[in-house]
Amino acid sequence: MLKLRKLRLLSERLARRVELWRIVRRGKRRFSGDPRFRLHLVDQGFAPRPRDAADDAVLLGRICDAWSKTMEAQHFASETFQPHDWWKAIQRANLEPAIHALSVRDFDSLRRMYGNFFRDPCGAGLTGLPLARIRSGERASRSAKQLCLIDALHRIDLWKTRTGGWFGLADLTPPNIGNPFGVVLDGTFVRHSSEDQHYCAHRIVDLLGPAEAPVVAEIGGGFGGMAYFLMRDRPGVTYLNFDLPETIALASYYLLSAFPDAKATLYGEAELGAEALRSTGFILMPGFAIRQLPPDSVDVAFNARILSDLPAAGLREYLAEIARTTRSYFLHLNRREGSLAAHTWLAANAPCFKLVEKRLSEWNDARTFRPDEMEYLYRRAPTEQQPSARAHPSC
Repeated sequence: MLKLRKLRLLSERLARRVELWRIVRRGKRRFSGDPRFRLHLVDQGFAPRPRDAADDAVLLGRICDAWSKTMEAQHFASETFQPHDWWKAIQRANLEPAIHALSVRDFDSLRRMYGNFFRDPCGAGLTGLPLARIRSGERASRSAKQLCLIDALHRIDLWKTRTGGWFGLADLTPPNIGNPFGVVLDGTFVRHSSEDQHYCAHRIVDLLGPAEAPVVAEIGGGFGGMAYFLMRDRPGVTYLNFDLPETIALASYYLLSAFPDAKATLYGEAELGAEALRSTGFILMPGFAIRQLPPDSVDVAFNARILSDLPAAGLREYLAEIARTTRSYFLHLNRREGSLAAHTWLAANAPCFKLVEKRLSEWNDARTFRPDEMEYLYRRAPTEQQPSARAHPSC
């Protein structure tokens, strides 16, 4: 049995290598005449970007306190808000040092890991590290560089199209936190995956319009890539992120290092009510805290690549909370199957959320032969009739 498993694993790895070779060959045909298709641009993008030492002891102390309080409370949360099998595998393989450092308040270790999280195992599953196949101090193979460059050029071209050419590459420049990697084009560093994060941020900005003190809630905000662009470019917004404890800890470090003067609320520091929404720029909470949000308190709810990974019961529970708390728009990017499941649930249980736009996402198309991601936008409309017994009370 063990031998069969090894053979199966070897076969899968070989099939993936062949697929990557075909993907790279397709990309080279597409960009072979493009003056940007130069591998030294990837070498420049992979170069270390160390950050000057910062006095972050107070911030790290807040993060450790919030994480400890989260772990105490999570035992009482429903199964929806517990780590799922895929995240448990990431915890075992990559996050044990970070979890230990959080639990014992080892600031030096946290500072070392968080200061390099784009290339450190503590950022596993959040930064695109498997695509680039880099670790701190390692050299990337030629094929890995080609794949990274092909992916970046595709994403940049799509970003320019989706944003109507309103922005320049400099608008994708990230804060120098976490030792990011990417490519350098026209002398500008473009962090990996910043293109769709910037696009989503400005999609949300457009949806908010001129609203005063708007509230945006993200389910599964990762390390805070989209949130950075949103908060940078839309002053006055209150941003909430609900995610797994280790991810929220990392996002807290990233966002509060990028915006040191912003007022933020971490788990256990204040009640998640109307006052916090009025007076706080960042609210960074574990997933189960979403139940504390007041009804109809969020202008735009957003999710990217999380709903598709939830089991059916978890998907229903999160959608119920989104329907309960969202008063205007729900925007999400997810795989086709999860998107259809979400649409079916909303149609049956929250019919006031009307689908106003659906299209292929396309952000990951350059690195797969089976693109499967969709972008859905819903707008909540007032209902003229009483909701049916099956409809969500918010509608």
